[in-house]
Amino acid sequence: MKIFPFLLSLWITSAFAQDDSSWEVNHYEHTRTFVEEGYTYQCDIKHGYVTLYNKDNKWTYADQIDKRTGKIYTTNLESSTPVDEDSVNAMLSIIDQAFSREEAQRIADDSFMIILFISPITGKVEEVCYNFFVFDACAKIPLSYYRDIEMKMKEKIHIQLTEEDKHLNFILLAGNHTPIGRPE
Repeated sequence: MKIFPFLLSLWITSAFAQDDSSWEVNHYEHTRTFVEEGYTYQCDIKHGYVTLYNKDNKWTYADQIDKRTGKIYTTNLESSTPVDEDSVNAMLSIIDQAFSREEAQRIADDSFMIILFISPITGKVEEVCYNFFVFDACAKIPLSYYRDIEMKMKEKIHIQLTEEDKHLNFILLAGNHTPIGRPE
């Protein structure tokens, strides 16, 4: 009979513990939908590769189309969207600022791909998508961090459009980054 009070106290202690155990779990092992307060994310797994995105996204799996021809757009170096160094630094800073140095250290051996879908009308970030391997440390980053990065990218990033950009259904910018964390 003494075991019941012990198990009850152990359960209560673990239920109310304030630690960072969410960093110890792989949140993205299986295809699933995350319904959070005010937003819903989708996690798709294919061959060990995670695609994580806001369920409201419409371009995650869409082809980039040249509206003049109606055909899939293929970029070349001459017509690709030039992104100024200040914008690149702002993007990297948003990612770095989302993590403490200690949190960034936990994922230091891995990186995630961030894909920005930009409006060809405004030059503002409309959608954000993330890719990483299911076995990477990035799979242990809680969803709230990815959401925070998405919201800040939408709020703070604006690119200058080229004439070519204005003929696309969306502009695609992507890159891999390993966060270094914010200065303490």
